[in-house]
Amino acid sequence: MRVPPKHFGLLALAAGAIVLLVAVLFSPDVASGRSARVSAPPPCRTSQLVVWLDTMGNGVAGGAYYKLEFTNSGPSACSLYGYPGVSALSVYGGQLGAAAVREHVHPLNRITLASDRSVTARRTTAVALLRITDAGVYGRSQCRQRLAVGLRVYPPDQRVSKTVPFPFRACARTEPHVLTIQPVTAR
Repeated sequence: MRVPPKHFGLLALAAGAIVLLVAVLFSPDVASGRSARVSAPPPCRTSQLVVWLDTMGNGVAGGAYYKLEFTNSGPSACSLYGYPGVSALSVYGGQLGAAAVREHVHPLNRITLASDRSVTARRTTAVALLRITDAGVYGRSQCRQRLAVGLRVYPPDQRVSKTVPFPFRACARTEPHVLTIQPVTAR
């Protein structure tokens, strides 16, 4: 069978489409039932983050909400997912009272932080809301108030912490909980 030269372009296009379809259908991801995904940047390491507290809190009855911010200062993009670990820090450097309780008000989302060295950076900072309850609302024997000199903060999925200086009154006892944390969100 002879194909007229004017149809060669259409035949080449159809053959290319068939090859592409076969390649997609028989790729390891599709054959195993997994969908091909765009990979997210690796988790942000503690060493590449600047962790700071916006001390202009929003007061609520019995306490205040503060923005705990995570800024990527590393050379490449990274991602945060979930809750940071937060606890009050005593004058002696140990944990004071209980670690922050997770407040489940937002769905968990992976937040990609561009490098702050990127000229086209869209987002280099993520935020987690931290509620600090006024320790004065609890009875003396129930709380055992002490001065906290700051916060020990573990970024999500990290085992190394950063210290954020911020004096406040906390409870030495592990009950009641003075700190509550929300998951990281886009700023």
